[in-house]
Amino acid sequence: MNNKTLFSQDKKFLELWKSYTKGIKEILHMRYVPHYWYILSDYCLFDKNKPSPTATFTLCPLASPSDIANHLSRKKFKDLKQMTNVPDEVLKTIRDDKYFFTISFVIEKNYLTVSDEDFLKIQENLKTYIKNNTSVPENQSAGISLKKLIEYLKQKSFNKKLVKNFILISSIVSHFIEFLAIKNNAKSVYWVSDRGALNNLAEGVIFHYVNIKQCFLLKGRANPVKMSYAVEDENNNFQFDGLISYPDIITGTISSFNLETKQLDKNKHLELLINSLAGNPRFMLIHLKNDHTATSYTLTPKISNNEIYRVNSNKISHPGTST
Repeated sequence: MNNKTLFSQDKKFLELWKSYTKGIKEILHMRYVPHYWYILSDYCLFDKNKPSPTATFTLCPLASPSDIANHLSRKKFKDLKQMTNVPDEVLKTIRDDKYFFTISFVIEKNYLTVSDEDFLKIQENLKTYIKNNTSVPENQSAGISLKKLIEYLKQKSFNKKLVKNFILISSIVSHFIEFLAIKNNAKSVYWVSDRGALNNLAEGVIFHYVNIKQCFLLKGRANPVKMSYAVEDENNNFQFDGLISYPDIITGTISSFNLETKQLDKNKHLELLINSLAGNPRFMLIHLKNDHTATSYTLTPKISNNEIYRVNSNKISHPGTST
């Protein structure tokens, strides 16, 4: 069986992941890596005031959402925008808590190029999928969402940046699922994605789209992973905000970090970068560049003047644009 995955091609990632899962087995008193996972994701992709458009993904074993949320609440986690100063408990938890593993992607504006012809091809591929795969009842809701996406793409002035990010985020999440299934025998993934434009596009089509892509990636190699996702209730309440507070803090920090000048816009971001992320074996930064290359980094502080040096840079395979 072909057991290669996008993320397993990065030796540094595999090294950090092996160390992380060893710690998870110790925490949970298990002889094997858990088969049930959360993917918690947060984004800062449309803020023109931020130097580094960022998408952050935190992986951790599945548990009661209230248990994790209460744990983070006790450690004084909340939306980074609401913090003037970062509590020591937050800094220590991100630095030392072995339950969470995080990757942030900094996505340059022209990393993903999608032409008008590409958008038309996406529509045709979606139509073909609907025709061939949505006759059975369990696939009909996906077909409805995909049709809404097609209608959106037919509009003369649809948001191309939003759709490009939709394609990229879908690819990243589906490749995370591929990795968990092939390398860790994952059976189920619960994706908790922060509320916003990506989730709202075509009434949540991104969740169906990722499920389709992970099935395609795993075909002939492993059984599809059971995928669940978090949505708002009928009163627009979102019970998973407590979980999202973890990747939110990291997203806010990395999106404020100028990778060229190594400057940050606020002291709280510098504090988090220096005290929680630099040298953290459960954090990676992947830079998706305008020249269509991807480079992974770990960070280390140069304490003398609070500069951040990027070290262990490594050219890696990157999420593609296939649909």
